[in-house]
Amino acid sequence: MSLSPRVTFYHAPNSRSGGTRALLEELGADYDLHVLNLKRGEQREAPYLAINPMGKVPAIRHGEALVTEQPAVFIYLADLYPQTGLAPAIGDPLRGPYLRWMVFYGSMFKLVRQRPVIRAYIDRVTSRPAWQRAAAADAALAAGQAE
Repeated sequence: MSLSPRVTFYHAPNSRSGGTRALLEELGADYDLHVLNLKRGEQREAPYLAINPMGKVPAIRHGEALVTEQPAVFIYLADLYPQTGLAPAIGDPLRGPYLRWMVFYGSMFKLVRQRPVIRAYIDRVTSRPAWQRAAAADAALAAGQAE
C-alpha cells in the first residue's frame, strides 16, 4: 500500500484541534475534513470512539496510521511534509530540543507565564495567512453548529 500525504483530519471547531487545522493549512496539506459536533456529544459516540477512545480531537488517519493527541499529530504532520522545513530531521542536533518543546507545549497548557517574547511569538503565529484561513473556516463551522 502506498502512503500518499493525504490525511483524514477529525476536528471540532472551538477546540484544541484548531491548531492542527492551522498546521494543515500552513503545510499546504491535502486532507479530508471530518467534523465533529461537540455540543451534540459526537465525540462520545461509538464511531468516533473507535478512532480515539478518549473522545478527544484532534486525530488524523494517514493510510493505516492513526495519530491522536495534539503534539503527536503536530510532530507526525511536520515529519510527513519534510519539504516544508517545519521540523528538524531525525539526526539533526536540533531534533531533541524540538521534540522537548513540542511535548512541553502539549503537557504544560498555560503553566508558563506569558512574557513579551512568548506573546510576540503567539502574535506572529496567529497573524500568518494559514492561521487566519483556519480561524475563518472554524468560525463558519461553529456558526453552522450553533443552528
